[in-house]
Amino acid sequence: MPLAFDEYTFFRAYWDNPQTREFLKELVPNWINGFVQEGKTMDEAAFHDFLIDHPLIKYPYITNGEITMEQVEALVEKCKGLTFNP
Repeated sequence: MPLAFDEYTFFRAYWDNPQTREFLKELVPNWINGFVQEGKTMDEAAFHDFLIDHPLIKYPYITNGEITMEQVEALVEKCKGLTFNP
């Protein structure tokens, strides 16, 4: 059963969706680039499972403030109506 994206959806679900991935690349490019090996693109980021298996609501802390709670809320609103399969 498909679930709606919200602030409790894990980063991994946002990252695995091509539409929402683009939003993340705009919001936290510095944080994502910290997981990109030299010569690779942002889409090839090699994340640690521990970090991306957290709900988006924690990302103001995980990204050291690169994304704010207001931006998380705006992203959730932008993704309203989109679904994913866990």
